[in-house]
Amino acid sequence: MLISISASKLKQNLLKVLDEVEKGSVFAVIRKSKIVSVLIDYETFESLKEAHEILKDKELLKKFLDENKDSRKF
Repeated sequence: MLISISASKLKQNLLKVLDEVEKGSVFAVIRKSKIVSVLIDYETFESLKEAHEILKDKELLKKFLDENKDSRKF
C-alpha cells in the first residue's frame, strides 16, 4: 500500500519513516500537492532496477524468458 506523506512531515519523522520503509512500507512524498518521490526499501529498488534493465534490452529479455520458460505456468 502506498502511504502519502508531505515533505515537511517526512522531515520531522524521517527516522520513523525509514523504519517503516525497512519493514516494507512504501511512501509517496508530496510537495506542493504533487508526488515528488517515492521511498522504497533497497531490495525492492534493486529488483525494480534489474527488471527495468531486462525489459529495456530485448536480447536480455529473450534470454531471461528462455531460461525461465519451464517455470512459467499459464
